[in-house]
This record gives sequence, structure tokens and C-alpha cells, in this order.
Amino acid sequence: MKDLSSYIQTYYKGWNGISDLESYKWEAFKHFKENYAKDFDTINDWARNIFGKADNLLTSFRYLPFDVLLDFSKPNGKPHELKTLFNDLWRKDTPPTKERVCSFIEGAKTIMQTMAEEGYSDWKERKNLNTYQDAHAVSVYLSMFYPNDFYIYKYSIFKDFAQIVDFPIKSSDAIERLFEYQELCNLVKEELKKDADLIEHYKNWLRKNNYEDQNLNLLTQDFIYAVVVYLNSDSYRKIKGNKERVSKLIEITAADIVFTPSQKQHAYKGVKGVDYQKISRQNEDLGVAGELWVVNSERERLISLNIDPNNVKHASKEIGDGCGYDILSVENDGKTPRYIEVKTTSGSSSQPIFFSDNEMRFSVDNKDHYYLYRVSNFKSADAPAVLTIVKASLDELNAEPVSYRAKISYK
Repeated sequence: MKDLSSYIQTYYKGWNGISDLESYKWEAFKHFKENYAKDFDTINDWARNIFGKADNLLTSFRYLPFDVLLDFSKPNGKPHELKTLFNDLWRKDTPPTKERVCSFIEGAKTIMQTMAEEGYSDWKERKNLNTYQDAHAVSVYLSMFYPNDFYIYKYSIFKDFAQIVDFPIKSSDAIERLFEYQELCNLVKEELKKDADLIEHYKNWLRKNNYEDQNLNLLTQDFIYAVVVYLNSDSYRKIKGNKERVSKLIEITAADIVFTPSQKQHAYKGVKGVDYQKISRQNEDLGVAGELWVVNSERERLISLNIDPNNVKHASKEIGDGCGYDILSVENDGKTPRYIEVKTTSGSSSQPIFFSDNEMRFSVDNKDHYYLYRVSNFKSADAPAVLTIVKASLDELNAEPVSYRAKISYK
């Protein structure tokens, strides 16, 4: 394995920016520990609560292990069978083993197949049943229960990091690779421990935020993730203009936008059988994944210009919704702010976009520094997509009102 000292130093220098983006992992682990032993009325409540802060780990675009757990744990599902799977996975008498991981994954498949055969409405018509209970999901369950013994695993991160540091991946089996990754993490952790300044800074950060990581496992897996996603400048520089992440780049201004009057015909009819909550949740997951994709793309853009990538801030996550934009970056001079609103679709860029009155007003007030990043043909936060960058305020788009606000005043 290559020497990691230069990566460790860069990680330490960029800690504040990276930890702002990734602190949800520590929050999820803290929440799990605080809620695991509590009494809940139902197993569904139990699952919903203990993994309640782990949505970024267990849910992403078209990857839904948490949703499947909630389906399993519903009264018309197999809640007790699910709890048995977790009890077997988390047995305290022995450390995690390959056999227990395999049993959990196979057990989840059995539950889903049984529920489908019994006519569970969400699955009975599906040809392919996917539980999403894979090596990554199980690693989250194990690392939360065994925070000092296990690490969060994702094969794409393992593969890329292994290539960067010349660590040989020996097996083609997903479960074997999961445990190979644990071995790699233990090696990396020993290297991190050698940097006394980083460890002292990290422990102070833990105390300040009331987080725990006694054995430095979260720090280790976060460092590996950061090397792949944020710190591997050699990889970023070869991208040069985001050509690998962005399959097609389109840049336009307000002058390029052609006004087309709406031809919409209103149809007044009811719609039955639509799960609007599920659709809303999926759209929200898509939006978050698209924002993360743009965060990484912007970091790549700045690195290609020799500008500090920590200038990119995920405002909607770090500050919260309501600031009027999603991402704060800088222009090519490294100083002038660039306010970015991200709108993501898995379809073509011609799909309509929706924005709030607050977003509209911010775009008008900050017209000279405002950009709409339209991400289309989006599949995942790690895959190439089409990026259309619109340098224009939202009022300059072909927008039409779709909702109204009213206030009733009484005498």
C-alpha cells in the first residue's frame, strides 16, 4: 500500500469543509445509539426510529434498502421475521462473520418473496424483486451496532481507493470483498493514528459536537471516502472540464432563451391510486443526489483551475432550505461568488422544473451571480449526466404559476 501521509495532511487541512458535508454520518450513529434500546409500540416504529438519521446511508436514487425495511416491518408485512434477522446479525456472542451477513441477505430475499406470494400490493405484480439488502446496507447495520469493530462499505469507493493506494483486491465475491475492505480499513487507521495533530483535532471536534468514535472507525472510513471523492487531485485534474462526470455540457444565457407562450389546457379530473407521498420522497431523494453530484462537479471545476475546492459549500445542507439557492461556489477568479440552484431529472432537460417564490426572488436580487444547473439523464451521484448551465435569473425562464398563496382577513 502506498504511503498515505500526503493525503492525510490534505485531509487534515480540509477537515472543516469535508466534515460539514459528511457530519450526517456521525449524527446517524449517535441517533442509532440513543434510540436502539428504547421501547417502541411496533417493530415498524423501531426500524423507522433507529435508522431515522441514516437516510443518506440507506436511501439514494433507485437504491432503497430503508424503504424495504419499513415495508417488511409493517403490520401486513413480516415484522417479527425482520427483527429475528437483525437479532441474528447483531448477536453479541461472536464478532460479525461472513455467514451472518449471507444469512441476513438471503433471509431478506425470503421475506420479500413470501410477502409477494401472499399478495403484498407493492410487489405482487413485479417480475424482479429487489430487497436492496446488499453488502453496503448490511455494513451500515453492522457498523452502527459494532461502531468499534466494523466500517461502512461501498464497493465503488473500495475499488477506487484500492487503485489509488495500490491495494490488491483479491476476490470477485461481494461478501468476501466486504471483509477485505475491513482489513484495508484497519491498515489505514493505523496510518491515521500516526498524525497526532489530526487525531487531537478530531477528538476535539467529537467533543464539541457530542459525537463518539472511540476506535476511530468513522474517521477511517470518512478519510477513505474523502480521498476518493474530494482529495484525489490527480484523478480530478485528468477530468479537465468535467468530461468524465459530465457526459454533455451546455452553457446558455438569458439571450439564448426563446420565449414560448404556454399552450396548456386545464383538465379538471380526479386521480385515484397515486401514492403522492412516495413520489414526493423519491423526488426529494433525486434532488439531494443531484445536488451532491453538482457539489462534486464544482469541486472538480475549481481544482482544474487550481482553486481551493473547499470554496464549494452545500448551502441547502449546511445552512438549510430557505437561503434561496442550493450551492455556493466561486467564479474562475476564485473570489466572485457563484450562487447555484440545482434542478435534477432522470429524463431529458426539456422536463419542466419547479421552483419556489423564495428561489425566484433570490435569483432576481442576485442576477449577476446566479446560475441554474439543470442536471438531466441523471442515474446516480457517481455516474455521468448531462449538465445545462443557465446564466439567467428564474424570471427570465418560460415560467408559469402553478400555485397561489392567499390570506383571509376577517373584520
